Amino acid sequence: MGGKESADMTSRVLCLKVQILLSKGLLDEAISLSESFRSRHPACFDVNAALVDLYHKTAQFDRAEALIGNLRPNSLEQRQRYLRVCGDCALAQYDIPAAESFYQELVDLQAAFADKAKNLIRTLQLHLMKGDIPKATCQAQILDSSYNLPVRDRMRKFYAVLLSEFGKFPRLIEEMSSIRHLSLSEQYDRLLTIVADAPYGCPAAMTVLTAARRLSIWERETPQVCSGLEHQIPRRIVQFWDKADLPEEIGTTTATWKRQCAGFTHILFNDGSANEFIRQHCSVDTWRAFKAARQPTMRSDIFRLAYLYECGGIYADADDLCRRDIAPLFEDGYSLLLLQEYIGSIGNNFIAAAPKHPWLKRVLGGLVARVLERPNDNIWFTTGPGALSHCFCQFYLDDLRGRRLPVGMRLLDVFRVSRYVSVALPLHYKATDHWTSSDSRLSCQSTT
Repeated sequence: MGGKESADMTSRVLCLKVQILLSKGLLDEAISLSESFRSRHPACFDVNAALVDLYHKTAQFDRAEALIGNLRPNSLEQRQRYLRVCGDCALAQYDIPAAESFYQELVDLQAAFADKAKNLIRTLQLHLMKGDIPKATCQAQILDSSYNLPVRDRMRKFYAVLLSEFGKFPRLIEEMSSIRHLSLSEQYDRLLTIVADAPYGCPAAMTVLTAARRLSIWERETPQVCSGLEHQIPRRIVQFWDKADLPEEIGTTTATWKRQCAGFTHILFNDGSANEFIRQHCSVDTWRAFKAARQPTMRSDIFRLAYLYECGGIYADADDLCRRDIAPLFEDGYSLLLLQEYIGSIGNNFIAAAPKHPWLKRVLGGLVARVLERPNDNIWFTTGPGALSHCFCQFYLDDLRGRRLPVGMRLLDVFRVSRYVSVALPLHYKATDHWTSSDSRLSCQSTT
């Protein structure tokens, strides 16, 4: 076997090993393995493409772009992979026009319906991020009618639920569509007016937050930090699992927080201890909402905000794996650190706050009221990222209009957080109807 054939075969084995490491959240090991291989085979297309993917996943965009410039696809298969990694890298930097161009060419090239469907889902995501709900809905209908994706397709189902919920508010969608011809900057200003006036404005809020990232508003200035110990985020990591007995996988992921973050206290709550904490420290309504929540997912959502408001600290989901000490994220004295998800929404799987933070008070109050009024509503919109995103835009409306970061806040995108934490690992129990599965979060039907 010749040298090139041997390198090609070895590179395929490498790619399989990288995928296994990624499934375990071991991004640093995957990068190290790939860089070691590249040092011996610097021109190998597969390893360079793999490194572009790994670098963008950990917000090392300069290194990713440098490698993209050296990628030379020599076959249709390589051309398709080139377009995918370029599109993913552009999307991670919120360069939506570039990502759209790469993904569309990729869709045009692909004949296999499974691969084409996967990339049509990527373009559906782009339409959502732009706030073009009618086009996203049309794309979803094409996927349904032409590709017959299985219900278990996680991302397809997630977007279907989002669009179904958005479709309940045709007037709001019509208002958003009426400004699509404007420049991004003009759309941003008009969207803020829509968010301010809409009692339910989650689609507009998500589009505003995406536009803010695209306009570099979060990076335009160094945020003012709060002085005084009472405004600091305590060095305390809090996690939640409904049962006292942890599955082996969750025992492994939660242990990484204690191991990597030695300077932090670590506390793991379950249904019983969370209920007792809320009963003792929080309002009667918060306790009522916690008890009224049928799903552990919803109880977890309520508990994390209630605990952070009362005591402050860092909340991390139990299926997130900590790869290195998170202390550098908190060195500048912020009083609130939030995660912006890949579709623009404010995530709730990683939140850090000082005690009694006013935004937490507002979002917790709204969330509790919704649970008490409509305990069977969709979880993602009632207590999850949809609710947080709308509340964020309404609470910080003046700052958003002034195109500045709120005082004392740090808003990180998911890729920068991924330098430290591997989020939402594809653990084995998620293949079941467990409460932490995507299906559970998207509905409020009891699985327990």
